[in-house]
Amino acid sequence: MLPLMITFKCGLLGKMMLKNKIFILFVHKGKVLNKISFRSVNILFIFLLSFIPFIQVHSFSVGETKELALKGNINAQIQLGVFYNKGLDKDFLEAYYWMKMAAKQNHPIACLYLGRAHFRGQGTSKSIDLAIQWFLLAANKGDKLAMYEIGKCKMIKHKPIHAAAWYKLSHEYGYIKALEPFQSILQKLNDSETEIFNNLIKKLQTKILLESKSLSLPSQLNPKPIRKLDLKSGEIYWGHVIDDVPNGFGKKKSNHGTTYQGEFKKGLEHGYGISFGINGEITFEGNWIMGKPEVTHKKIRRNQSNF
Repeated sequence: MLPLMITFKCGLLGKMMLKNKIFILFVHKGKVLNKISFRSVNILFIFLLSFIPFIQVHSFSVGETKELALKGNINAQIQLGVFYNKGLDKDFLEAYYWMKMAAKQNHPIACLYLGRAHFRGQGTSKSIDLAIQWFLLAANKGDKLAMYEIGKCKMIKHKPIHAAAWYKLSHEYGYIKALEPFQSILQKLNDSETEIFNNLIKKLQTKILLESKSLSLPSQLNPKPIRKLDLKSGEIYWGHVIDDVPNGFGKKKSNHGTTYQGEFKKGLEHGYGISFGINGEITFEGNWIMGKPEVTHKKIRRNQSNF
């Protein structure tokens, strides 16, 4: 019998739904041969599974993971970020949400992800400056990929000496791909530029050494409680609450079907958030100020939004 991998997947069906369903995937040499839903599997087939030489089980409940993430669980936040970035239900905006939660706690992986998101404009605004800010948080914790990405950003901003310094550090921390761009820049530097480069390396190495010692993530002290609220306006809220008022990350659904997911302050949308229309389309994505979207040139259809 050919070796097969039977993968049980339990996850989200459709965006924002919390209903689980189990699939069985038949995989051979990296290729999915067949997919069967749990409802179609009879008792005889389950019995025959015991004769298959290799079984791997994956269980993932999006609803439970979101609850953990909102309580401050960093692993759950990153798991959701990865799920929406690479899973069956790709949603880069949703991935950015959860990764941002973890990045705010200085998790290097999440900071690296946000840097790449801003570098590519994937699920958020495209900005080299914002990309560098997030990459720096990861790089100062010793992340070699973030160091390499900063090198790329510095080249775009026409700062080859700084780029060379970050490429060198990335290579020293074990990223082989960084050696070629580093050598390419280094051979073009004159004596004075080389001296600046050497001083910069020492400065960056010292900062990384100091910050990498604090790699342990902050513990969650007094986390905001998670609650479901029926608001006076007839809207339903689920998320962080302080004094019976939405505060922090959460989701609000109006009585006519529109939804907002993002940050709240004193009961109002405030910070980064996304508004979805009644058909699930994005009506606004970006910064909110005390209940109102910070609109520049984008026209918003008021009958399709929740504000």
